[in-house]
Amino acid sequence: LTNDPGLNIDPAISPDGTLLAYASDRGGEGNLDIWVKQVAGGEPLRVTHDPGNDSEPDFSPDGTQIAFRSTRDGGGLYMVPAMGGRERKIAGNGRRPKFSPDGSKIAWWTGAAQPFPLRAGNGQVFIFDLATSAARELRPDFAAAVHPVWSPDGKQILFQGLKDAHDFNTGGWWIAPVDGGVPMRCPTVRSDSSLLDPFAWRGDRVYFASETRDITTIGEIRIDRKTGSVLAPPRRSTTGTSD
Repeated sequence: LTNDPGLNIDPAISPDGTLLAYASDRGGEGNLDIWVKQVAGGEPLRVTHDPGNDSEPDFSPDGTQIAFRSTRDGGGLYMVPAMGGRERKIAGNGRRPKFSPDGSKIAWWTGAAQPFPLRAGNGQVFIFDLATSAARELRPDFAAAVHPVWSPDGKQILFQGLKDAHDFNTGGWWIAPVDGGVPMRCPTVRSDSSLLDPFAWRGDRVYFASETRDITTIGEIRIDRKTGSVLAPPRRSTTGTSD
C-alpha cells in the first residue's frame, strides 16, 4: 500500500475499507505526520502539519475524523478531519487512541511505550466523552492498565491490567464494563514473557500482537464477553523470524 523510501508505520483502515491512514516522514522535514491515501491507489494526502511527531491514527466509525498521538507541545492526543483541517487537542497525554463503536467516546492509555512487565503506576486507561469533553479513568482501582480495546457493542473494554500491585498473578487480560461494575479476568491470558497486546475486538475474536524473543507476530483469540472465558486457544495469523 505504501512505497515511500522513508518510514511508514501505524496503519489504520477506515471503517468502509476505502482509506488508509498512517504515520510517515515522507514530508522530508525530519518528523512524522499523519497521511491518508485511498486503498485503491493514488497519491497520499498529508493531513497534519506540525514539527512534532504525529502517529498512531484511528478512524472514527463514520470515517470523517482521525484521532492520533502527537509529541507537540509536550505530547498529547488530537483529532483532525480525515481529509485535513483544524487539528484539535483532546488530551494532554496518552497513547493509542481508539474510538468507541458509536463514535461518542475515545479510549486511550498513559505510561511508557513499553510498560511491561506491568507494575504499579506503569499505565492507566482513560475514556474521553466527545459530547462533554470530559475524561475519566476507567479503573482507578487497578495498579496498572494499558492497551484498551472496545467490545463490538461499546459496552465493555478489554485491557492488559494488573489489579493488585503486590500480586503479579492478578496481571493479564481484563474485561471491564464502561459504565462501572465488576471487571472480569480472562483466566488463561496472562502477562508474561510472551506478551499478548490486544489491538482490536471483532465479534468474539480479539486480535493481538505477541512478542517473544524480539519477534512480533499477530494472532487472534476467541473470548466470551459475558464470562471472560477463552473459547479457543490463541492462534497465530502470521509467522516468521522477524517483525
